[in-house]
Amino acid sequence: MSDKTTEWDEEQPDFYSPDFIPARKSSDAQHVLHSPRRIYEYLSERVYGQEEYKKAISTFIYKALKGINSEKVILIAAESGTGKSYLISVLSEIVPNIVVADASSMTAAGYKGVNHVTTVLNKVDTSGGIPSFVVLDEFNRLLAKGLSGWSDTGLLAELLVLFDDKDVSVNAGTEEKPFWVNPKNIFFILLGSFSDITDQKKSRPIGFSTDIEATANTHRPQITKGQVLDRLSQWPELIGRISRIIVNQNLEESDYLKMLKNPKYSPAAKLEKELDISIKVAPKRMRQWSKDAYASGTGLRGLKNAILEIVDEELMKDADVKEINIR
Repeated sequence: MSDKTTEWDEEQPDFYSPDFIPARKSSDAQHVLHSPRRIYEYLSERVYGQEEYKKAISTFIYKALKGINSEKVILIAAESGTGKSYLISVLSEIVPNIVVADASSMTAAGYKGVNHVTTVLNKVDTSGGIPSFVVLDEFNRLLAKGLSGWSDTGLLAELLVLFDDKDVSVNAGTEEKPFWVNPKNIFFILLGSFSDITDQKKSRPIGFSTDIEATANTHRPQITKGQVLDRLSQWPELIGRISRIIVNQNLEESDYLKMLKNPKYSPAAKLEKELDISIKVAPKRMRQWSKDAYASGTGLRGLKNAILEIVDEELMKDADVKEINIR
């Protein structure tokens, strides 16, 4: 018997098994939002690991929906590819009024472009009194602008105003006059990899071997809360407005393999539900994908792209395909 045949004799994840928990309908949201524990359980059914992140964000959301606005800002530091942005997308299934903005391209008022700090409020519904949540992705890159000489533009100063309860003038992005918004009922989730910190800590060889090693192994060292606090110490007024800082643990090769094998977390399982087809992945291929995701630093995105590439090829061959076997 060939190795390939033996390989397929190994136990395969059944993405149609009763263990797979589909996404809840929006009508169930109120039930889930009843307590931090239920929010956490909802996230845990769909997001692998990140225990501290899931618990902290569950409590943060619950307090905000209860009208407690003493904790308006939370910061999540995590390596790219660990799923910090994916957790937000899952959260948006049950939490109303979540807006995600790219902080890396934001500019201060008076500079070219339409992605000014305050214009993110154009997307926020402040009419009904329901708490709104603004997610600033790539937040560490916004801070990097300050380190590069942008501090005198008032970029961070404008952002800090949003974290307070003072009225803010917002440009509608049209010929209409600016309008005023009070951010009292707006809460902020700051996401960032802070990869520039860990990049500085890495020791790199000198000479011809540098590029070879960088290509073969690009995952970064684990960032620590102390390193994040040290970086933020350059803006004491910012630290004073952040109620909590969460640092996610980096994922290992074994974590990616567990995700692929578990129908609750596997990207293949999600594709099955979306396309209504069966996708079976050989254990050998799972191990290779996990190794590549870890070594390349692409993480969860790398896994998704690897699966999607093959599935798209099969759909191109036969749009009515019902089963895809990936060896």
